[in-house]
Amino acid sequence: MRFVIIFILISLLVTGCSHDAKLREQIAGTWGKFGESNELTFDLDGSFHFRGSYVSTNGILSITNATLKWASDGTWDVKDGFLISKITNSTSENTIERPSVGDVSRSRITFIDAHNLCYTNERVGMSWER
Repeated sequence: MRFVIIFILISLLVTGCSHDAKLREQIAGTWGKFGESNELTFDLDGSFHFRGSYVSTNGILSITNATLKWASDGTWDVKDGFLISKITNSTSENTIERPSVGDVSRSRITFIDAHNLCYTNERVGMSWER
């Protein structure tokens, strides 16, 4: 009986690891948002790069009619079906809003296929496409 329990636990561990490996392969590549100037690239080496911009029309985040730009880089991995990312570099133009270096995000991957990636964290849901 003890060997059966050990076998089941090892099987679950191997299955979970292979699921995460498959998710890593599916996530790797460049993603964008329809109609927006945002691009997110997940490299197979575990690094990511985000570049985005937005034209402000209300002046809430910055000067009215200014182009706000963000860029961040970091590391990423998949663990137990969650996308884990950590910011290692972050810059912005025309706004003080940006993620802080060292921020770690843990987001549940809710859907992924060849063209769509959706995930949610404690604050927001995100969807990307390629």
